[in-house]
Amino acid sequence: MRQFQFLGTTDDHTTCDCCGKKDLKSTVAIRNLETGEDLFFGVTCAARALKLQVAEVRKGADAADRAEQERAEAARRAEAAAENARWIDFLMRATGGVRDWSGKPCTFLMIQALGGFAAARTRYADEKAALAA
Repeated sequence: MRQFQFLGTTDDHTTCDCCGKKDLKSTVAIRNLETGEDLFFGVTCAARALKLQVAEVRKGADAADRAEQERAEAARRAEAAAENARWIDFLMRATGGVRDWSGKPCTFLMIQALGGFAAARTRYADEKAALAA
């Protein structure tokens, strides 16, 4: 059973916790699962400490980096979807839900009913500010 977890690479911590080498371009962040301690090693020291090949260390760190990027992107998409839902809710409340010829709510027509995009966004921002206060 592995007793470590790759957290990815970082350029925030540029000193190897193993050998003390400074000014590394980046380090591999590793969590010791037994102690919960995060360690920052150069690739070669990480390979030695984990008894892995350098290529395996790079592969593990790259996989952790990709997972973090995917998590961050999913969070951005979720926040964008939530903001879009708040915008549509505002338009529905502010206009009473203007509908197109087929009876479906029409964002374009709601925005036009509020005086255009700039006016609608200004009202939306004012409402958000009032709610935040």
